[in-house]
Amino acid sequence: MSGWRKTILLVWFHIGWFGCVYCEQCNWPEASLIFPLVSWALLAKWHLLTLKQTSTLVLLAILGAAFDAVANYSGFIFYSTPPSFLMPVWLLSMWLLFVSVLPLAFAFFASRLALAAVMGAIFGPLSYYSGSSFGVLHLNGAVAIFVYGIFWAVYFPVCFILLRKRL
Repeated sequence: MSGWRKTILLVWFHIGWFGCVYCEQCNWPEASLIFPLVSWALLAKWHLLTLKQTSTLVLLAILGAAFDAVANYSGFIFYSTPPSFLMPVWLLSMWLLFVSVLPLAFAFFASRLALAAVMGAIFGPLSYYSGSSFGVLHLNGAVAIFVYGIFWAVYFPVCFILLRKRL
């Protein structure tokens, strides 16, 4: 993948993260779907994923969303607005956006799974913590941050293990 395509996708990911949060704050959660849709459209236009890789990324988004749904049901996380189904649309949008940029990090993390675990344990919970500072969700104390740290320490390297098997 060329450097400019990586840059576009990475910048779009960061715009999308804030965009999903902003859409929730403005009570337009369905509008947050535009961010992952654009990201996936770029991946398709540039022929960057095979069908197997795409199905793996969708599976990873489902796993992450399922964890958030269980965390909400268990009381580790609360959303500022009640979800219409298992989770808010804006958070599902974030999962679809997040997995769309995993191919960018694959070359770096595929052979550095321990580093992926450490990065996941640190930055996964920080993402939720920053979401709480925007008021779109609330973590239920230090235990919730610890649970999310464990989840991300496992989930992030598993992403690269599964993607490696699909190349």
